[in-house]
Amino acid sequence: VLVFFGFTQCPDVCPTALTRAADVKRLLGKQGERFLAVFITVDPERDTPAILREYTQAFDPSFIGLSGDLAQTQKTASDFRVHYAKVPTGSSYTMDHTATSYVFDPAGKLRLAVSHTTTATDLAADISGLLKDAAPLIAGWELADLTDAALGPQDLQLIDRFKLFQLHRRGGFFLRHSSVLLSPCRGH
Repeated sequence: VLVFFGFTQCPDVCPTALTRAADVKRLLGKQGERFLAVFITVDPERDTPAILREYTQAFDPSFIGLSGDLAQTQKTASDFRVHYAKVPTGSSYTMDHTATSYVFDPAGKLRLAVSHTTTATDLAADISGLLKDAAPLIAGWELADLTDAALGPQDLQLIDRFKLFQLHRRGGFFLRHSSVLLSPCRGH
């Protein structure tokens, strides 16, 4: 899992990071099926679930966009040691934010803090090594559409302690986000 904090109105760093993530997934070939990119907004005032879904899926349909309220965003960013700040620009604002991507292995352990300047080729090689001998990323899980579901603050609660794989393996948790719900498959 690759995690990146940003905002949809970002002019350069965020689209570059997500383009790199899409390139990494492509470069991974068959292993790319086990690669998941999670984009967490630092601008929940403007980045609604619908906007995040449209934005992340423009890079790859499997990418996930997450948002929460201001307090949840602050706590999650703090847990990841991510800096962000609202910067006034005349009658509007932009966001200053950390440009590091975080890569977790299939066991949910943080393995890489990736500089914005790292190439897709180099990152794909690193991730390929992490996936080589690991268990399937989301084996036994299916995506359930939440397009019409009412989403709210719970969307970021599980991410507060970002233990994606441990939560999945326990089977009693659901990861909700802007477009789908990950839920355990029955019969696996």
